[in-house]
Amino acid sequence: MFKNGLMNKIEPIQESVFKKSHISVKGYLPKVNIFIERDRFIIKTAENNDELIKALKLRHEVFYRELLNRKLLLGIDYDRFDLKCDHLILIDKKNGRYFGTYRLNSSKFIKKFYSETEFRLENIINLEGTKLELGRACVHREYRNGCSIALLWRGITEYMKTTDTKYLFGCSSIKTIDKHKIAAIHKFLMKNHQIPSELQVSAKGKFKIRNFNSSLDAVTSDEVEKAVEMIPPLLRSYLNMGAFICGEPALDRKFKCVDYFTFFNLEQSNKVQKKYKV
Repeated sequence: MFKNGLMNKIEPIQESVFKKSHISVKGYLPKVNIFIERDRFIIKTAENNDELIKALKLRHEVFYRELLNRKLLLGIDYDRFDLKCDHLILIDKKNGRYFGTYRLNSSKFIKKFYSETEFRLENIINLEGTKLELGRACVHREYRNGCSIALLWRGITEYMKTTDTKYLFGCSSIKTIDKHKIAAIHKFLMKNHQIPSELQVSAKGKFKIRNFNSSLDAVTSDEVEKAVEMIPPLLRSYLNMGAFICGEPALDRKFKCVDYFTFFNLEQSNKVQKKYKV
């Protein structure tokens, strides 16, 4: 969902770690098979090792080469959740390019979520019903437009329908660590998109923003109104479809961003259901 701005993050891995995991990658199979064909594009879940690797390479190109100006030895973006999750992919039939991907982590199959590495999620985990975590969203720069986001959402909604998903969530990234800017964004989000208190989450120790209340007090009303301009398009689209923000963000100094835990209750989010026919 998330963990973006069209960006998600990982911890770099050593080659020896991947070699150990590579045995399992060769046997990769999806939990849910999705296949939707449009005039020029295909929306599907990765079916095998080759398609998974193409998704991981695309993530590396966007998250590392483009956004961090770095290159990992193996040229892939990989973490311990990838083999356990489904991976939605977009394919351009005209040239065979894999140009978009989203990682799908359903509670029907997995009991641990990436978001738990940054947030305490007890209030969310205890909800009854199937939960789907979105993450690692990225689109190749040449396809970064509203059409690609719509294609990804079409695949996600089909996946939600197949898994009878009730709740949708993930980490949404905003590319700044300026506390004053974060405070302005936060006040805007809390004014317009705050979740009820019983569904609040909290950032874990090293991800907490120190003295955040002081930063909030220093923000002017004009800065709050202008903060919408700093919200990335993907997070803005979530909010427009009825998503909520579940409390203060997690600060990731290493990747120079803040992450907001973003939450949909699909039974109440009529905009998602009407637009994508959930």
